[in-house]
Amino acid sequence: MDANLYSIGNYIVEVFNNPSKSIGSKLQENLLQECLSLIQNSFGNNNLGIDDVKAHIIDSSTSIFIRDQTRNIVGLATTSLKKIKHINIIYLQGTAISQEYKGKGLYNFLTSIRIEEGIKKIRSSHNRNNTILIGSRTQSPLVYRSMNRKLGLFPNPDGYIDRYIKEIAPGFVRSLDKRCN
Repeated sequence: MDANLYSIGNYIVEVFNNPSKSIGSKLQENLLQECLSLIQNSFGNNNLGIDDVKAHIIDSSTSIFIRDQTRNIVGLATTSLKKIKHINIIYLQGTAISQEYKGKGLYNFLTSIRIEEGIKKIRSSHNRNNTILIGSRTQSPLVYRSMNRKLGLFPNPDGYIDRYIKEIAPGFVRSLDKRCN
């Protein structure tokens, strides 16, 4: 297991960069089962399968897990780094928080860690372009409002769209479509 570990309050935070390489195959099996249970609990959806979970957890650029005092995963978040044209994108891919822990600030905490880890990874690659955009999509009005407060969104209510967004939007959408198929 090759993870960065942090202790914050009563939580242990595990950050796996390149999880497909940094999490051993035996640990992957156990971790995916634990994540599947968490995601089903978080969304109240028992129709999700292990392949869906693997696509989000193992095939991402970064996976972050929050464990409680009993070492159970109570929150997770994943990120994919993309480069479209000359723009670096930190795509906030997925988040799940156990029902018992919702409303305790874990979503904002996970979002901050994902952004910070993505920026560190981009900077460490000696990338000459300093432009970094953060992308996400959601069906949740709560997540939408949180992202708008934390990051700002495009298009703005007045219809303004940044030129970088216009430039990379088609490639970004295609990269999401490939990932979903």
